[in-house]
Amino acid sequence: MNAHDTRALQNWPLQEHGQSLTIKGVHWYVQRLGHGPILLLLHGTGASTHSWRDLAPKLARHFDVVLCDLPGHGRTRGAPQSSMSLQGMSKHLGGLLDALDIAPEHIVGHSAGAALMCQMVLDKYVQPSKLISINGALLPFTGFAGHFFSPIAQTLATSSMLPRFVSWRAGRRSRFVDSLLADTGSLLSAEGVQYYRQLLQNPEHVAGALNMMASWQLETLTERLSSLNTPLLLLAGENDRTISPSQATLVSERVACATAERLPNVGHLAHEENPALLENAIFHWCLPTNKTRLCEATENSSNEN
Repeated sequence: MNAHDTRALQNWPLQEHGQSLTIKGVHWYVQRLGHGPILLLLHGTGASTHSWRDLAPKLARHFDVVLCDLPGHGRTRGAPQSSMSLQGMSKHLGGLLDALDIAPEHIVGHSAGAALMCQMVLDKYVQPSKLISINGALLPFTGFAGHFFSPIAQTLATSSMLPRFVSWRAGRRSRFVDSLLADTGSLLSAEGVQYYRQLLQNPEHVAGALNMMASWQLETLTERLSSLNTPLLLLAGENDRTISPSQATLVSERVACATAERLPNVGHLAHEENPALLENAIFHWCLPTNKTRLCEATENSSNEN
């Protein structure tokens, strides 16, 4: 990490719980706090551990909470372009958990983090008992958007100029960052906006987010979702402008053990807007006595017995 990164992120939320470690060439940044069943938090594209700053301490009252910056994001560096695919990130994150001897009992993924959590389960890197998706990006773009955005993202990811331009814009006293966040349908505090401004002033972080967008192909994951046999709660913010809340309903129709629920008055960054609302939803879903929909495999096993 260069000197600019260190200055920009030196006052990062929950850094007293952080540690850095290198595994197979990837320099990871990890935070861990609380006691109880292990709960892993996975942020979305363009974010970092900061996005859990208010929710993680609340969850730490019930769980042993683990969160990290995904490859190319925040303080995590060193992942080659070839490992920025969904499958590549799944493998690298599985290696991180192995190195830390962590077996998550529950996983919460926001946006692209929800796709990563499902990929890790299907790849058998983790075997959690409950999954929670917050505005999960689990289905690929369709129609014109699908044909347009993927090639554009791949082209932009190879450019060294765009990350620098975005960082320059983020560093100016303009409404550039405010507009980007407003387009998600979420209303963040001034502090929350400032954290994203700091991240976007870092060209390496911007390049990491673009590389992630360019490398991910969700079609294969979408085809495999029907074989997911871990209870999955799909939380969808009613004001989400990034991913339609209807996507949660569509996914719940494909996954036998999935339940879709709408979150009122929040957008794509729901966990930052109303952490108490998310704490309540996660806590009740993960309770051992909570009655969730059984997967077909479980139902068949019960019938056989």
